[in-house]
Amino acid sequence: MPGELIKKIDATILKIDAACGDIDRFFKRAKIILPRAVVFHGNVFYRSGRDGSIKAAMKNLKEAGVLISPVVDFPLGASGRFVKFLQWKELLRHGADEFDFCLNLGAFLSGRYSEAWEELELPARFSRIKVIIHNHYLAGNRQRLEDAIKLVRDAGAFCVKDSTGFEPSVDHQAWQDAKKRFLETVRTVAPELKVKLAGGFKTLADIDFFERLGGADIYGLSAFYEICLEMKNFSKEE
Repeated sequence: MPGELIKKIDATILKIDAACGDIDRFFKRAKIILPRAVVFHGNVFYRSGRDGSIKAAMKNLKEAGVLISPVVDFPLGASGRFVKFLQWKELLRHGADEFDFCLNLGAFLSGRYSEAWEELELPARFSRIKVIIHNHYLAGNRQRLEDAIKLVRDAGAFCVKDSTGFEPSVDHQAWQDAKKRFLETVRTVAPELKVKLAGGFKTLADIDFFERLGGADIYGLSAFYEICLEMKNFSKEE
């Protein structure tokens, strides 16, 4: 089970104060763990053009079968179609394997569904994209949540993701309930979509809760290294 679970993990570094040392450490740890993918700001990708160690780290990960998945229009998704397209195109040119796109939540909540859809449709035609729908702002309205999930499906994305991890903090029970509701809603209204849960995972027990419900297809974890170490210790005890 630990090996199967590791292949569900998108190792993530998106914190705003990530310094060069943090990024170097992230890639070294990803090389040890070999997760499903590594997820980071686009500027980390651009830095690889000037930093040979980052470029080599990405190359080594790709050769080991780890996907390179930068985030587009993070964290608000509000830059509009043109900026999203330029960022996506440049990252694609640099060798990204797939992308985490932020839904334009403002357009969506204003009822401008076609605008939000158009920002995703072209990239989804020519690459694999996951779309972050900012579940915290939708969880209180079942119809809006369903509409956002269907929009992601209709745009051609292969996966819908609940959170950037930058939403307001809530207590652990509310965190679990919101993610559980999201997981169940996707499985009901768009079962063809993969589901990625992200934001707030601190321990292996947090993942195990959702695995007992049938599991997400992907987990986005900034604490991937600590959780994977815990996973290995757990497997030894077993």
